[in-house]
Amino acid sequence: MEAKAAGSQLPCALSASGSLPSRHFANFYLGPVDRCGKEVLGFNGYVRYTDDSAAWSNDRTRLKRALGTIRAFVEERLSLRLKEPLALNRLGVG
Repeated sequence: MEAKAAGSQLPCALSASGSLPSRHFANFYLGPVDRCGKEVLGFNGYVRYTDDSAAWSNDRTRLKRALGTIRAFVEERLSLRLKEPLALNRLGVG
């Protein structure tokens, strides 16, 4: 959407990227992924901010299996793909 700023000849633009509505849409659309991580996979250590998520566990194998489950869930139910590369690190690595 483009308009002229008041008293200016320069066009200005309205973008939803990174705005409050896009965060609400991400929360609405990705809510089922949160429920999958918390309720289906049973992670107490799981957080998401907009489209970035993190899960933690003492069991690396469990995390790898969970990643496969979440990847399949996102592809099949939401028609999305996880952005590569994904990181599986120790908590201290960040």
